[in-house]
Amino acid sequence: MLSALLLAVWAAPATQLPEPAAAAELTREQALAILHEGFADREDRARLLADPPSDPAVRVLLLAGALVPARSSHLPPLAGAERERVLDLVLEGVLGHHEEREPELLFERLRGALGDRELRALAAECAAAGDDPAGRRRAETALEVLLGGPTSLAAPIWGELALDSGLPQDARVELLDRWILAVGRPALDCALDSLLEGGPPALQRRLLGLWLPMMTPADLPRLRAVTRDSNSTVADTAFQLWARQETDPAQRLEILRETLERPAHLRQVALRALAANGQEPALAEELVDLLDGPVADHHELAERVLPAFLAPERLFQVYLERLPAPERSASRAAAMVTIARIPVPEARRLAAGWLSAGGWADPVFGSAVARELGDCTEVDDVLPRLLETEEVPPEVARPLALARAATSENARSYLRRMLADPEQILQEQAIRALVGAGDPYDLPLLQEVVLQPGYASGARAAALGGLARHPGGRAWMLQLLEQEPPDYEVRAALVSGLIEHGDAGQRAAALDHARRAPGFDDPDLALGLALMAWQIQRGEPRPEEAGALCGELVEAIAAVRPRFEDGLPDPRRAAAAFPRVHGCARALARCLEAGGVLPRIDPEPLHPPALLHAAAILVREAPAAVQEWCRDLAQREQLDPSLRLRALATATQAGLLLGPQVAVPTLELLLRHPQALRDYPWDLAFGLGAEDARTWILPGDRLREELRLARAALGSGAERLELLLPLLEGYASPSNLVDAGWLALADGEGRAGGGAAVEAAVALASRAVDWAPRDPRPRELLARAWAAAGQVDLAEAAAADGERLEDKQR
Repeated sequence: MLSALLLAVWAAPATQLPEPAAAAELTREQALAILHEGFADREDRARLLADPPSDPAVRVLLLAGALVPARSSHLPPLAGAERERVLDLVLEGVLGHHEEREPELLFERLRGALGDRELRALAAECAAAGDDPAGRRRAETALEVLLGGPTSLAAPIWGELALDSGLPQDARVELLDRWILAVGRPALDCALDSLLEGGPPALQRRLLGLWLPMMTPADLPRLRAVTRDSNSTVADTAFQLWARQETDPAQRLEILRETLERPAHLRQVALRALAANGQEPALAEELVDLLDGPVADHHELAERVLPAFLAPERLFQVYLERLPAPERSASRAAAMVTIARIPVPEARRLAAGWLSAGGWADPVFGSAVARELGDCTEVDDVLPRLLETEEVPPEVARPLALARAATSENARSYLRRMLADPEQILQEQAIRALVGAGDPYDLPLLQEVVLQPGYASGARAAALGGLARHPGGRAWMLQLLEQEPPDYEVRAALVSGLIEHGDAGQRAAALDHARRAPGFDDPDLALGLALMAWQIQRGEPRPEEAGALCGELVEAIAAVRPRFEDGLPDPRRAAAAFPRVHGCARALARCLEAGGVLPRIDPEPLHPPALLHAAAILVREAPAAVQEWCRDLAQREQLDPSLRLRALATATQAGLLLGPQVAVPTLELLLRHPQALRDYPWDLAFGLGAEDARTWILPGDRLREELRLARAALGSGAERLELLLPLLEGYASPSNLVDAGWLALADGEGRAGGGAAVEAAVALASRAVDWAPRDPRPRELLARAWAAAGQVDLAEAAAADGERLEDKQR
């Protein structure tokens, strides 16, 4: 049944291509067109394949055109000896680097045609690299093509080559990685048997990294054995992994004892790994014993790691028992820093008492203890003494005042005195702490700071942030804004405070001021105010502001002057070229997302590149409007061809968002421009919302896949399968295969007579795994499809593989 459905698509009309007078006259551009679109008809294909051009680069492009899947070329695929001959010639052309300008086109076309025979030939090329540069280059190319082959056929070959000691080590590492991540535990077990003992260190280390996410308790004895191999350079790495994975109390205690015998650089790392599995009383007490042991290095090591192994109460008891006597002031001061870090009230009160009783005089440890106690209420009892005693150095008093300002009037008084300090950063710190405390008593002080130019700009801006949180302060700020302060930082703080905290009238006034930026001759300062306002609107969108933002966007686009000789660059460069358009469009998009309504605009007078950049930002929130704008642009005469394609692609993205019924005609329209698709693949990619133009190496193939999906979404039953099953031939985008699988499964899951649809979903998911073996999404679909088919064991295995790959991504 599957083969019958695949044959159904061959009756579609053929793509019309330029027909040269003879093969020898075929140009590179004509060969590229055939590589993208396929041959016009069988006779044309037979004639050109029988007598291909003599130019090697043109010949390999032409021959690769015979590998175009039937769903794109509408011709039946090559078969038998003819297929083998063409594949051999294309492979030789690729390995011989006859096409240097766009080799990725050949890789992409070739990968979908690779069978076991071709994969074996590529493996032989990898194994026969030789020492000469040409041989190494062929082998590197063969490896690149081999790694892109279908997993179901290529994975066994990846494994064979990964275990082949004759291959270069870097190639073996790459093969090992691809093989184990694609196949999972069976490949891992095979690699462990072959490489764990005596393999190259680079492969062993990579193998340990691949083993870790799949490790089970049954693996720990084997991992432990690696740590015992004194000849292995990976024993230290294995030891750390063992420490991290071991949960048995007796074994963890043994790891601790072995750690003390390891080199100094490994001890702390291994103990941190050991702590990952939580506290262990026996292990912790052995560490406590090290504090009194004869080895000085062990004392410091135990102190560093004990907090990870002991409960805070027990940790405090341990340190309290070993607290140096008062006469050993230096040692006692150092111990107080450690005690201040313990989250136990008694520990913090002890440290606070030491600080208040004269510990503040220690130039190093006094300030360290003060910083540790800043967030603790236990210091509040001694805070007045510390802040009011003149002899207490600022390094001790300042962090306490900054941290306790919200709860202590003494702290706030200290901060008010800090404002007299000429150091600007201290002024700003004091203001920010007072603002955070929110004491209404400080409002006049904040106003005074704003009005005094002697204060640092950062301090004045911070004071405005505090004033904005109070109704009276906002009214005063609005009056000040009308005076147009010349200091940019102060004016920006006025505008941002009123936008964020003001009522509707105050917010509107501040937004209008930001848009006009009166009094600023420097265009960069005016731009900065506008961008800041749009950023706030983006962070806190209000639907009712969508209309005003749309008007600002139209003004920004209309004000743009031609910046590029042709076309539109990638979105990042466009954002830098059109900062007002970019900032305003992003704010408008958030307003629309929050429920705002986009007013209708006339795109006719607007600068096309800037309008297209705005359209790309707004397409998800306003697809209907964006599609209208882009269709208008695409119909304009004298429009740069790349801009026309960008407009059509953006309209297509909007159509896909609006649903399959709208998507079908937009995709068909885009496919009517095959030359533009080849000439401007980046415009296609960016117009469709891809972050990378390499997503669309063979754009016609991908667009036809999208068209099939859209048509299939409108159909059902046999009609839907007839559209989806051709995706199994050759290479198709894994994400499109997954979407196709879900469409097929929707027709078959839980329905009587849905066996063919479930069978198709299994086939499509398996093919997606072929092309994206490290992506969990095809495995999730495969698990669901196997479950619908009643294959419980296969469903559980696919689900487990999907979870493994998700863990790997995290």
